[in-house]
Amino acid sequence: MLVAPRPVLPPSIDDDLFFFRDSDVPPSLPDDPLFRIDATSWKMECPHSAHIIVNHLLQFMLGNADSPDTSVDITKISRTKFAIKANVQKEGVECSLKVRLYKTCSGFILEFQRRSGDTLTFHDIYRSALKEIQHLLLL
Repeated sequence: MLVAPRPVLPPSIDDDLFFFRDSDVPPSLPDDPLFRIDATSWKMECPHSAHIIVNHLLQFMLGNADSPDTSVDITKISRTKFAIKANVQKEGVECSLKVRLYKTCSGFILEFQRRSGDTLTFHDIYRSALKEIQHLLLL
């Protein structure tokens, strides 16, 4: 059984509220016919539990996205919605993003949404995060 890594938390964040747990269940895709998944989404068939995927992503983001010139500030986490909001700054250029995990019949959909800011910064963190999640799937 793969255990999700425990990231080092900022001192102001309560550890019990911060981490996704095995008992947390991601929502299914909405039934609304007008609902659309963003193009920056990734479908995955995965043997790991949802909490392991999202905790791994959180660890990656808190590790400043694997780059010395990138900083990530986690602004909100919702365990019920399986969502993370963050502000990302890379080389002085910022963007805000939201990441959600949805449950499907065959696995999960990991959706990245740019909320505001620089498109290139968003796509850089998106590509880096997918690379990190793909690495997790190979474990």
